[in-house]
Amino acid sequence: MPENRLIVVGSGDSARSELVAQIYAGALAHDGADVRTDLNLGARTDYLTALDGGRVTLVPEQSGAYLIHLAPNAAATDPDDVYVELNRSLPEGISVSDYAQAQWVAESGDAASGDVPAGAAGEAGRAENVLPAFRTGELTQAQIQRLNVVAGELTTAGLTEMAEAVADGAPSAEVAGTWLGVHGL
Repeated sequence: MPENRLIVVGSGDSARSELVAQIYAGALAHDGADVRTDLNLGARTDYLTALDGGRVTLVPEQSGAYLIHLAPNAAATDPDDVYVELNRSLPEGISVSDYAQAQWVAESGDAASGDVPAGAAGEAGRAENVLPAFRTGELTQAQIQRLNVVAGELTTAGLTEMAEAVADGAPSAEVAGTWLGVHGL
């Protein structure tokens, strides 16, 4: 993949999805990638359709809910087991990088937006770690490594605090930019 290829980071309709998309976009842009966002694409089926169809290059996901979307009978609950099962269940042409320790704690409206399957959020203690889903072959190894660095820094407490700031009216791009700056990303 050419280094200067446009990367389009999409998001679902929730504030958390938009916020994490802004974090991924900012981290990739910091290293010189040509990045734009395409936010509020709809519920999970909508933004995954955009990813599968090439409209977007990358979207934020949550490990457990994405696994259940792809493999409804999956029983894994531990973060590592969910990640392994998710990788086995991914459709051809879609990859994920490292997952963050940050858990996607359900917020009001998540189930309605499709970011959390109705009745499945936290079901059976399933891990809901934040991770990027992206089109295979569309990111360089350096860009994937950059996403892995984000995963190493993003915590549940940090994500919750940022989501509260956005809920209080702060623009998600600004909140994401501040977080990226604090973490040297």
